[in-house]
Amino acid sequence: MTSNPETFNFITARNDADIENMITTIYHKTRIRVSRDDPLLAMYYVNCFMAGRLEETMRQVMEDYSRRMFDVTKQISTDATGKAESIVNGAIKASESIVHAAITDSAAAIRAESVKAMRDIKAAHEGIEKTIGGLVDNGKLSNASIQKTAGMALIASVVAAVAGLAALAVSLLR
Repeated sequence: MTSNPETFNFITARNDADIENMITTIYHKTRIRVSRDDPLLAMYYVNCFMAGRLEETMRQVMEDYSRRMFDVTKQISTDATGKAESIVNGAIKASESIVHAAITDSAAAIRAESVKAMRDIKAAHEGIEKTIGGLVDNGKLSNASIQKTAGMALIASVVAAVAGLAALAVSLLR
């Protein structure tokens, strides 16, 4: 079996037909006759053997390199995920403390406003009782009028206190 001398592949020649093709190709290109026992062919096989070993070694090196790169990439990904989680957890803790402080401040303000509203209601109630007591002593009010007036005054005081609390809630939401 002969091949085109211009396209003969010296690297992959392995069997008798390939050797014959190589001898023919060498002759066509150089006009030098090479025999099967020529040291040139022995050198060719030594080179082929070394090229094969080099190829195997390079394949192993590339596989090892690929494995190492995969491991490094996996480690980097794991590290990045851990850092991202710690950043998110830190942000959550910081926002929790801010929200807690805001709620505590809001609760204190509502408590203070509630106490003030209760004092205002109590003061209004005492004022109403005093006024009604004076009107009763002077004989200007009947029992039915007193109860109706006292009830309306108490309702007005409660409405004023609720309005104050609502205003406080609106200001805290801003």
